[in-house]
Amino acid sequence: MSIKFRVMIYLLFSFVFTGTVILASGYSQEKETSLSEMESSLATLMSQTKNREAVTIRTNQLVETYGVNLLPFLERYMHDDSEHVRYISCAMLWQIGVNNAPLKADRIRIVGILTRSLADSSPLVQPHVAKCLLDFTASDFSRDTKKWLENDFLSYYAKSDSSRDFHNIILICGVADIKSILSLLKNLLEDERQYEKKEHAGSWYGTTSWAARRARARMGSKEDIIRCIQLVEQEKDKMMRYSVLFSRLQYIRQPEVIPVLAKYLNSDEGPLYESDDTILLPARYWAAEALGIMLEDFPARKEVSLFTEQDITLCRKMISAKKEWKIIR
Repeated sequence: MSIKFRVMIYLLFSFVFTGTVILASGYSQEKETSLSEMESSLATLMSQTKNREAVTIRTNQLVETYGVNLLPFLERYMHDDSEHVRYISCAMLWQIGVNNAPLKADRIRIVGILTRSLADSSPLVQPHVAKCLLDFTASDFSRDTKKWLENDFLSYYAKSDSSRDFHNIILICGVADIKSILSLLKNLLEDERQYEKKEHAGSWYGTTSWAARRARARMGSKEDIIRCIQLVEQEKDKMMRYSVLFSRLQYIRQPEVIPVLAKYLNSDEGPLYESDDTILLPARYWAAEALGIMLEDFPARKEVSLFTEQDITLCRKMISAKKEWKIIR
């Protein structure tokens, strides 16, 4: 190889190498600028939230733009002294976990942060955290997080607690599939027929027993799956059955629920009218919403008020044609 040719090769590789370094440096600098902008925008959002000022930055835009890069900052904000900051941080963590975190490790991290925030004393934050955790799946809960939940459950159980907070812990344990507490949950069950003798027969759905029964059903207890379906079907108040109990039923995420909700999806019953002029959407809309939450590949997944009759027609065709569904659990 001639000296001239060697020099040409050296110059060519030097140019490529140098160009690569410049490109890499530029990319790194651009990334740092982007992360700096993210942190600045997030700080502005939280400052406005904390001071109860008009918010000029959309949380959806931040989440869609930066996704999991927000996690270390949001984790820190979950310890802020402002309950409003903690509330919005929880909402953003939920949105990232449900919609913007394809990696299991990121969802596990988010669920861990949220679970420990169940200890938040704020009546604004704690119920919101609990509600958010119900939208995750069992695989999103690490062994340590499950142990934390089990200990929290045992603490409430030992005090014979009947608060809404305990109900939420029970339901989250069901989502996390903590089967070690199944026998203790059984001790919390009541015979719902006793409530049929009272003026408001449906008061069973505000009890610790109802939370325990649904958690057991979620974890596969056949007798409780059957009983949950029976209770919902027997509820005489249609407004309560459709607008509240359908969502409680989809929580258990078991195959036996699908034909029950499909029956209502195929119903042509019209809207319900209450004496105070309240209008409730037909049962088929509520059933479609519930099925969309619990089934993968369901043709429509949206809030009940956003459904159209065209959506319902599509859902009916799919639920009739497809015999096997993958349940999100």
